[in-house]
Amino acid sequence: MRLLDITKCARPVLFQNEYAGWPLSNGGTCFIVNYRHRHFVVTAKHVLKLDDFEIGQFRVQYRPDLNHFLPLNAVLYDDPVVGELDTDRFDVAVFSVDEAVLQAGLFDDYQPYSLRALDRMTAFNVTAAYVYKGYPISERRLDFDNEDDRNALMTGVTTRATYVGCTNLEGVRELALLDLDPVQDIDGMSGSPVFQVINDADGIHSTETFAGMLIRGGLVAHRAFFLEHSRIIDLLERMTVFEEP
Repeated sequence: MRLLDITKCARPVLFQNEYAGWPLSNGGTCFIVNYRHRHFVVTAKHVLKLDDFEIGQFRVQYRPDLNHFLPLNAVLYDDPVVGELDTDRFDVAVFSVDEAVLQAGLFDDYQPYSLRALDRMTAFNVTAAYVYKGYPISERRLDFDNEDDRNALMTGVTTRATYVGCTNLEGVRELALLDLDPVQDIDGMSGSPVFQVINDADGIHSTETFAGMLIRGGLVAHRAFFLEHSRIIDLLERMTVFEEP
């Protein structure tokens, strides 16, 4: 799979409103994975805005140019263990998709990322490139003026970063952000999938692996923090066990 195809697993987060004149509100970013032959939606827990929205209002498009939403059912959070604070290392939520009514053909060329258990073994490397895709709220367009064809047109941003290193929180890593112009605000990028790219010696081929999920950052310092792959895959493992008959 080509690099730009891998990043097409990212989606904007939307929330369904009760007000007919403004049916959708903007949120952060999420991404769709195929794990152990099932589909899941992964995002940062804080993106769900649980103080403002109910879980049932969470919406994810099959494609960012299509007003059809994935059928979601159960959600699982990574909650702190007893005695620990709810820090960045617990900032992840996973939704399972109802496979019985999923219309996989609607993904078209915006396919989910095929995540493997082996992806938890990605070794972080300061010489590698890091690529992430998100949906900054400043770049989104919600057109609800035409009642017959209301549209949520979402423009994603794919850009690069370099690896800085570990933080004092287990499972949380730091990136230096690159190539952000012309984006002026990265609000809405939390929940973006992050991939590690290692170029082969020939300079033509590359190897891409899942690195984790962006959880916060800022343009002033050009720094961002991401939750490493193992934290996310552990939660997916719990979800698959939780839902098995």
